[in-house]
Amino acid sequence: MSCAWFLPPGWPVHVILDDDEASRRLVTSGDIPSWVNVVFEALPAFLTNVEVGLQGQLRGMFSQFWADNYTQGSSLVAISDSDAVFHMMGVERLLLTEDSKPVIWSSTGTDIFFEVVDAVGLKWVGEFMSYLPAVFWTDHLLLVRQFIQQRMQSRSFEEAFYKLWLNVASTGKHLGPLALSPQALIGAYLYQFHRHAYHWSALIPIGSRTADWAKKDLCASLRGMSHLKYFALPYYE
Repeated sequence: MSCAWFLPPGWPVHVILDDDEASRRLVTSGDIPSWVNVVFEALPAFLTNVEVGLQGQLRGMFSQFWADNYTQGSSLVAISDSDAVFHMMGVERLLLTEDSKPVIWSSTGTDIFFEVVDAVGLKWVGEFMSYLPAVFWTDHLLLVRQFIQQRMQSRSFEEAFYKLWLNVASTGKHLGPLALSPQALIGAYLYQFHRHAYHWSALIPIGSRTADWAKKDLCASLRGMSHLKYFALPYYE
């Protein structure tokens, strides 16, 4: 409901659900407001060999890399999770600067998703999963998919995603098989290759120093959403 309270009325909201009977019952029951655009996605064939208990979370991660499929011609997309809530008015002014650059927040206090960033050869400069929504230029998502596919030496993004997941599942110290974070990887990619296209707001622990962030990037920006799972960052353990 926080989307109804705080998002501008003209912003379309899309909810991506598994294409199964339980999800369709959720829609027909009226539990999802009529102004939400619901899209049903079938289970990708390459995930049929994955443990059933992990399939739902992995297909959600996979789907976020394709968020540009649902933008209906918009040049921007804001990606969130089901455990994140908006809590402040003026969201459009918090997510975009006056010169229309998307704001990307980061925290250097912990490295929960270091492995997925390292697996594709990117430098870890901060945790991008902690603060949502993640607002990206839609054109950049295609470039991210191409980059991952090239780094994983794969014939398709599906194959690249599966290889990447196998890599981080064996090394993810915090989350194991759930250590593949689209936001963490996309943020690191954009920092390295398209940094000029975004406004950055990095939070570093008091008393620490960083060579990765310029002073202008350390000016804290108000956040319009709280990601409840990581609410305690940068002190998450």
